[in-house]
Amino acid sequence: MESGISAEVQSQLEAKGHTCTQGAVHGGGQVIQIDHEEGVLIAGSDPRKDGMAGGA
Repeated sequence: MESGISAEVQSQLEAKGHTCTQGAVHGGGQVIQIDHEEGVLIAGSDPRKDGMAGGA
């Protein structure tokens, strides 16, 4: 995890079963989640870099 992630968020992720370790900045991330039940795409993009997440 990047150093800017709060201890509270780290604890919440670990409570959900994630293993978290501190590290360097991970780079620009983009993600698309498919909600099959609702028939929609949910996208997010790291605002610190160029680009966007999108789908059709």
